[in-house]
Amino acid sequence: MHDHKECTECRQFLEILSDYHDGELEEELVARFELHMNDCERCQAVVKTFRQTIVYYRTTRCKAVPREVHSGLITALRACMDSEE
Repeated sequence: MHDHKECTECRQFLEILSDYHDGELEEELVARFELHMNDCERCQAVVKTFRQTIVYYRTTRCKAVPREVHSGLITALRACMDSEE
């Protein structure tokens, strides 16, 4: 296993996670992504959570998220990503 915070590959793959999930990546990139995930428990957890979120979203009736909650979430996620760099 490797240090997730120091892994450039983790950050690169997380940037294309949506394309991976949607089946929009070239086979070679899919193979590299999956090889990486075999060794990275944190990326495995991120992909699993991403998939579960999509299933939850598609199967649950949700009310609209208030604008201030949405803005706060985006701000928090950006701060988290910035602190890892």
